[in-house]
Amino acid sequence: MPSSNKNVHRKYAPYWNNECRDAKKAKKLAEKNLRKSKVVANQLALKKCKSKFKASLLKAKELYWSKFCSNLNHQTKIKVVWDTISKMKGKIVNTKTSLGMKMVQYWMMI
Repeated sequence: MPSSNKNVHRKYAPYWNNECRDAKKAKKLAEKNLRKSKVVANQLALKKCKSKFKASLLKAKELYWSKFCSNLNHQTKIKVVWDTISKMKGKIVNTKTSLGMKMVQYWMMI
């Protein structure tokens, strides 16, 4: 029987922040309330929560991208840029360059 690693932590998108987390929780709660009772008020609440979640994600992505672009210069390796783009799309990236590791560590601190 194959063994599985139970200590796997989900890596969130680099732009994910507390506002995104709270909006997602509110959306899930609204979905739960709608499943319990399908009244119009719950439907409207879910629609509102979905739009707030979408807006908070867009805002977080724009903020993250503007911070990233402000740190770019002529010495920045193109791999770092493409790795960041891939991470924002949700793709898994293994960064092995020392500059890439420094950028990843820098963004983890923010």
